[in-house]
Amino acid sequence: MPTPELAARKRADNETGSRACQKMRFNGEVPANLYKVTKGETTSLENVNLAVTAYDLYQLIEKRQRIVDVKFDGRSELVRVSDIQRDQFGDDVQHIDLRVLDPEDRLEVSVPIVTSGRPAIQDLAGMTISNRRVGLITKPREIPEHIGLDLSKLSYGDVVTAGQLEIPAGSSIADAELVIVTIAAKKGAKKAEAEAEEGEAE
Repeated sequence: MPTPELAARKRADNETGSRACQKMRFNGEVPANLYKVTKGETTSLENVNLAVTAYDLYQLIEKRQRIVDVKFDGRSELVRVSDIQRDQFGDDVQHIDLRVLDPEDRLEVSVPIVTSGRPAIQDLAGMTISNRRVGLITKPREIPEHIGLDLSKLSYGDVVTAGQLEIPAGSSIADAELVIVTIAAKKGAKKAEAEAEEGEAE
């Protein structure tokens, strides 16, 4: 899916103190720091003081989108939103860090699982969905919007793990043994199986 964008502006030199940041928050902005590590003969760290619109930031956080293209001063950087600092009540965001990513690096992200269809069972109470998100290891610009799971292929006694999900080529599952869906065995099936085993033993 396309990488979400986050507009920002570079803060002036007099917008770095606590009082200035408080004023920014009052005006609907959130202070941010962009960190970019450049590796070569020597490793250098770039630190840019930015401000982003609180509304735009909250939209990204609500959708759990952490990989974004931040745009400022005619420049665009692929970043990961990290270290989200909130107020003492855990509501308003006070500050964020934006860490520049290499588009070719692989990273672990949490991706939602979207189910479709109905399993071939009479009572859906026998189905348990244990996890609705899964850890995916992929490149920043290849993160899917979601991973689909067709429940219509399932029946009594089936168990689906993360390793059985269909994922984009080039990606991998962080925990292949993670249980996603479990469907209980059909009533009476275990009893019949036990009786069959007893008969074989005789």
